[in-house]
Amino acid sequence: MRIRVASYNIRKAIGRDARRDPERILDLVASLDADIVALQEADYRFNQRRAIFDAAKIHERTGLRLAALDHDEPGLGWHGNVVLVGDRIDVRQTRCLELPGLEPRGAVLADLTAGEFPLRMIATHLGLLARYRYRQSRALLAAVELDAKRAAIIVGDFNGWGRTPNSLSLFEKEMSLTPTGPSYPSRRPLTPLDRIYHNDRLALTDCAVIADRLARIASDHLPIWAEFEISGDRNPLSTGQTALGPEMSGIGDEAT
Repeated sequence: MRIRVASYNIRKAIGRDARRDPERILDLVASLDADIVALQEADYRFNQRRAIFDAAKIHERTGLRLAALDHDEPGLGWHGNVVLVGDRIDVRQTRCLELPGLEPRGAVLADLTAGEFPLRMIATHLGLLARYRYRQSRALLAAVELDAKRAAIIVGDFNGWGRTPNSLSLFEKEMSLTPTGPSYPSRRPLTPLDRIYHNDRLALTDCAVIADRLARIASDHLPIWAEFEISGDRNPLSTGQTALGPEMSGIGDEAT
């Protein structure tokens, strides 16, 4: 089965023209034609992290539905991270992950099913300080459980400048990076802050960064996407497991 995964830091829907335009962002997301989309900075950072988008409006404009999270915050995401899925993807479970560091950072873990294939996806936005990005990387790799017999993806804004920054070296050792290319800053991209890492249960068939006129103005980041052929053990619920609802999890202790 072939799936398309995308990631986009939308900067709270504020474009380079200084206009906050959520519908412009949703139109761009729809044009990605992705099965799974990870958004960063998709809730307001202040004002109780209030939602920028309405879940019904997201579905109306993009055809994607929200991978719902169980938390008490008014926003749709977790530390600004939101996961959207298309009709071919089933959401079995979601978890909110806390990441170690001085500044508040987190991730959304989503256990999905693509056709009959299980897929664990983590959507994240790592910190600005390199030493904390390293610790956050270690925590995320523990959470994704690469030794499990399923496809795995870690996607988002990794805040690491250059092709192989030291702060992201753990990802480089354990997973494969899709060569989408520079995504930041959107006006004249210099570095691949936005990345998609995957394990060997996903065979990369194509990938790109979107750099058209709309993408260059809608945010300070460009969206990226990758297509994969997915493989692995079929029928993920056949072992007696049951589908679970949203959970909360702090993984900072494991990363210290």
